[in-house]
Amino acid sequence: MKIRIKISLCFTVIGVLAGFSSCIDEPISPGGNLIKGKIYESFLFYEGILVSAGEYPIVSAEINGNFETQAINIPYDLTVSEYSSYFITTFISKFSQVTITKPQVVLLYYEYGKQGYNRINLTIRFPQVGKRKNVAIVFLSRDVFFPSWSGIITDLKQDSAIIRISIPSEKTSINGRLYYLESTAGSSHATISYDKFGIKDLSLNISNNPDVVFSSSDIDYDPPEITVPFQVNLPQAYQNHGTAISVTVPGMFKSSDYFVGGGDTLGDVLVPILPGNEFKIKIFNRYSSPFNGSEGEHCKIVNPGEPLNLTLLQHLNIISPQDLAENITDSSSFQITDSEEPAVYKFTIINRRFQSLNFYTNKKSLKFSDFKAREFVKYANSNYLWYVTKYPNFKNTDEFLTQPYELDMRYNYIEVTPGKHFKSAP
Repeated sequence: MKIRIKISLCFTVIGVLAGFSSCIDEPISPGGNLIKGKIYESFLFYEGILVSAGEYPIVSAEINGNFETQAINIPYDLTVSEYSSYFITTFISKFSQVTITKPQVVLLYYEYGKQGYNRINLTIRFPQVGKRKNVAIVFLSRDVFFPSWSGIITDLKQDSAIIRISIPSEKTSINGRLYYLESTAGSSHATISYDKFGIKDLSLNISNNPDVVFSSSDIDYDPPEITVPFQVNLPQAYQNHGTAISVTVPGMFKSSDYFVGGGDTLGDVLVPILPGNEFKIKIFNRYSSPFNGSEGEHCKIVNPGEPLNLTLLQHLNIISPQDLAENITDSSSFQITDSEEPAVYKFTIINRRFQSLNFYTNKKSLKFSDFKAREFVKYANSNYLWYVTKYPNFKNTDEFLTQPYELDMRYNYIEVTPGKHFKSAP
């Protein structure tokens, strides 16, 4: 499928993953504002990503996601479009009323910690462990990091392990804590007891780091454990996508969490009672909303031993148009209510060609005329699907784009409404 862009645009395909370069007939204002941002996308399914701060100029993102363009006016609407021959359609994201000049845009399928990160290798030494022993070596930090190793399961007599920690490329060091948690596995490899625990403060850098040694006296604490039932309650027609139970420390970056069990919406899990008041238990659930398949997330943090009951609270609701509404015109209102603020909302509209427009705003009411963007086609007398996704704790699109939102400590869950259908006016 070929996409026709209304302004004069010429491009040369460099390769499936290399994106493409473009030239634009429209002039760039000498008084324009320089915008230098980054797109976070794996590029697995996309032939190129086009970016504009306003209607023009339109530029293509580099293979590493970086882009540079100009905004004629501030604030501006940032539009990102990506065509996929895999999905045979175009995905468009439009961020309204942006004023920052270095926006960080997260799209689909991006995996953090793989590219553009500095890696720290660290050797951990500990007393030899034997058969049926699980050893978890867990790093905790308030700063952004991604571990490529978080534990070992062994039937061998091991006394060391290597962990790898990725930190952002602009960083050369990171401060944090490292804890050792040893447990015993039963015949089915499930944990039946927690046996040893110890913790150390660390300051790491990308050059050589000394080995971290946990002696017998460092890990002589035998943590008690308790079996706790868990239950997740979802509204009817919502689909469960799994529940995870983790040991967590509030205020630490999410990579600090250590998974101890989980499953469907009902079950039980053996959790350790670690010393001090900082260690909590997190129950996290991922679900999909009916009629659109879009995924949401919700979680709850409790003290060890407290009930792990998680109920999806629907703060976000669609007011209009309701399902199967007809004769929608440019003046028709698209309105939501939200009992929990602030938030950035993503209004998603999908046309009959399966093009999707994701419109990001902090407004709770828009007109159908607002849903216009480069490459998105609106058809008369045609059926559409629409729904809204909520990103809590962000006051506006500037906050949402200051850094990848998933790395922002304000980010803790995603709420999504059921899908609704409507038909546009003739």
